[in-house]
Amino acid sequence: MYKAQPTILIVDDDAFFRELVVRLLTPLNYRVLEARTVADAIHALAQGPNLALIDYRMPGVDGATFIKNLREQGYKLPIVFCSGSGVDQKTFASMRNVYQVNLIIKKPIQPESFVQLIAELLPNGQDQQQEEQEEQEEQNQQESYEIPETEQQAQPVAESTVSSEMTAMEETDDAIAELAKQYLSEVPETLDQLRLEMIMAAAQNNTGLLTVASNRAHQIRGTAGSLGFDRLSEFGGQLEHQINDLISEELTDENNKWESISQIVDQAVRWTQNQLSDPRLNEPPLNDPKLNEEEQSPDLDSCDYFVVEEIAPTPAAVLRLTAPRVLVVEFCVENAEQITSILEAENIVVRTVCGAMEAFAVMDDFQPDAVMLQMAMPGLSGVDMCRMIRCNSRWQAMPVIMLTESLTAITRHALFEAGATDFVLTPIIKAELKLRVNTHLQPVMGYAVTV
Repeated sequence: MYKAQPTILIVDDDAFFRELVVRLLTPLNYRVLEARTVADAIHALAQGPNLALIDYRMPGVDGATFIKNLREQGYKLPIVFCSGSGVDQKTFASMRNVYQVNLIIKKPIQPESFVQLIAELLPNGQDQQQEEQEEQEEQNQQESYEIPETEQQAQPVAESTVSSEMTAMEETDDAIAELAKQYLSEVPETLDQLRLEMIMAAAQNNTGLLTVASNRAHQIRGTAGSLGFDRLSEFGGQLEHQINDLISEELTDENNKWESISQIVDQAVRWTQNQLSDPRLNEPPLNDPKLNEEEQSPDLDSCDYFVVEEIAPTPAAVLRLTAPRVLVVEFCVENAEQITSILEAENIVVRTVCGAMEAFAVMDDFQPDAVMLQMAMPGLSGVDMCRMIRCNSRWQAMPVIMLTESLTAITRHALFEAGATDFVLTPIIKAELKLRVNTHLQPVMGYAVTV
């Protein structure tokens, strides 16, 4: 029986990022529709996509507003909300709890993990093709009453399938490498455009041009990192941060951020030219030693398009009077009860929930100082929930401890790539649990939990 090819709609104003998604998903037999703006996306919806990947920051209507409109109009397709920066608490809560966004991911993406996330939300065309082939073979056998092939006869087919999959992976890697090369060749022109926008903004005292330049830097940050150019992504993040600061300040010639932005552009241009001439060259330091300390560019971690009120850290010498709080997300009742018993004996306030959706619903009220997540949960997994926590500016620094039954190399990669702080093996060992939780609560609280 024929099944329609799964269709994914990518809504993003960066052509290179859209093309990256196309090259990642097309070999898996997904059909990918591209839309640069919300207006383009509305037309594409007529083709009935099975899933939508929607960027936040776009010209005209932003991605969050578009998702709100989709849900209000009755569209129920799975949605992945993609942001180049952390989102504020209000936006995060509304996307998850009100508009039922299935997943929130942050650029730059890691291609292999991205593909896995999409596959978890939407079975790919290769799976469907294999299922159809098996159904057809079973039907043929029933009609012809043929004796099934022996394992020895089937073995070459299996080897052929593995070989075919490896070839497809190699072709995908080659296609992405080609795209990365093309992207890097166009970066100097992009940086020239950004520099020109800054010059015109200074001459005309025009914040609108600064917004355009900020969006260009934002694209560099997300797309360059997704294509493997981490250093260039950091330059883009620094530029975005500095330009956004400039937008919020008085545009005067005396403002030293103009010169700082120009210097970052110069560094990005030099890095790009070095890569184009010889990619094997060692990357230069992110901050030029010639710059004064005051002119050093900010770290990427401080770059956040959404302004979130910062809370001053508690000095280590000051004792916090309220007990630390830990949220435990565990569907296994026995594990949850054991963890609660151990941590409450350590004067820790514990709240347990059985799933990710319930956890997101209580986090604002409970205000946990750390979260423990079962890695393998039904529905939204602990790994997915961890990724979403790290996309929220308010929770980015909060310790996240994964609960897992096994710790293979693949498991370790998955949990740390998702942003986990640490892990605890189950069945629970009391001494290990106390040590790991206390270790991560001490720097948060400013004092040792165990008295």
